Amino acid sequence: MTDLRARLPAFVRAEGDPAAAFAAAHVAVVGAGSIGLHAILHLARLAIGCLTLVDPARLKAQSPCTHPVFPDDVGQLKVDWAAWAVHRLSPRTEVRSHAQSLQDVDPAAFLST
Repeated sequence: MTDLRARLPAFVRAEGDPAAAFAAAHVAVVGAGSIGLHAILHLARLAIGCLTLVDPARLKAQSPCTHPVFPDDVGQLKVDWAAWAVHRLSPRTEVRSHAQSLQDVDPAAFLST
């Protein structure tokens, strides 16, 4: 893996090792649709330590037009596809997928352990 510090924009102004700070971070993303999925992929590229993903929906026939997915991916749960993509980009990132609505997710899922 390339040095993460070399890929970070100068405006981050992180003290110490930014890669360590990102590796220690836990970020939750509610919604893995066209916008949420792009955010998830960017977080993976930063090697965030833990991502909690929440979305009950599946990829639809029109999803390849609005999401960075392929026609063969139609029918998959969005959080499952996102978890697969995160692991391709950042194998060390822990992904906690919840294929349910936010109201149905146990609040403890959003706490780091």
